[in-house]
Amino acid sequence: MNEHNLPFKVGQLAEARSFIVGFRGAWFRCKIKEIGQRKSGVVCALEYYDFSDERITWTKLYQKPGKSKGAKLMLRPQFPPIYRESEMPNISTISEVVVIRNDVWKVGDLVDWLSDSCYWSGRLIEVLEHDKFRIKLFPPPVGEGLSYEASCADLRPSLDWSPEHGWTVPISGNEDCHSCARLVKPLNQGGFVDLTAHTVDEGRNKHNTEFSSHTSASCIPPPERSEDASAEVTRDNVGKDCHDDNSPSKKLRTDRSISLNSMCSDTIEAAILDLEELVNRVKWIKNILEFGMPFPNSVQPSWKFLEHRSSSLPK
Repeated sequence: MNEHNLPFKVGQLAEARSFIVGFRGAWFRCKIKEIGQRKSGVVCALEYYDFSDERITWTKLYQKPGKSKGAKLMLRPQFPPIYRESEMPNISTISEVVVIRNDVWKVGDLVDWLSDSCYWSGRLIEVLEHDKFRIKLFPPPVGEGLSYEASCADLRPSLDWSPEHGWTVPISGNEDCHSCARLVKPLNQGGFVDLTAHTVDEGRNKHNTEFSSHTSASCIPPPERSEDASAEVTRDNVGKDCHDDNSPSKKLRTDRSISLNSMCSDTIEAAILDLEELVNRVKWIKNILEFGMPFPNSVQPSWKFLEHRSSSLPK
């Protein structure tokens, strides 16, 4: 996706970051007032609504931090809703990607810290008293590199965003850094999916939006799952019907190798979930056939896909 096809529109709430010394690595909440094209590239007129005295500012979408070679995307959509693990909503009712964070913050967590009406990205390095931590901001040129005392109430999990993959959970090759959250995707976007962290080859992303290679990497949803989360939700809601020996689905059940939601309930919702799970399975298989998938210990599959042709043998 090039900069001309970025999913931004006038009136959209967003977050913009800065590489100005003193504010490097800070994310500012804003509203897109106008989008234009200049010789230097796409620019957006942004209104920083947390700073009422600040005038509307034109910002170039891609900028280089300091003397770095690669340009970074300076704008991303509004941060998704955040829930604690113990307060996780009913995922069958969500309509957008939501963030599920750990109940307890701990040293090494990659977080954003709210201070001076903007969010500063870094990691927690020390536990202090009275529900406070010491946070270390990312080093220059993508951050200020300083450490501060931060209240737990002012923290949120750090996330990455790219036009290709949307919101993703950052991962790090450093054992001292780790993510403190997971993402849950709604059914209308392809099923309930925990967007766990999978590294993407940097060569695939011309405009990488991550802070730096030593702190995080791009992530994509995993192509495989042991069990679709939508099936878990359905079983919670309709599992009690499985004990009804007189249900039509119970009588019609002949193949126990495949577990269907409609086998436990005769509702339309159960049938819809079966169809959605089938679509997800087909998409997963299609991705494997088209792009391939790594196998443990470099073992390659012993099968290959052959187009179905009618038999030439005489009947």
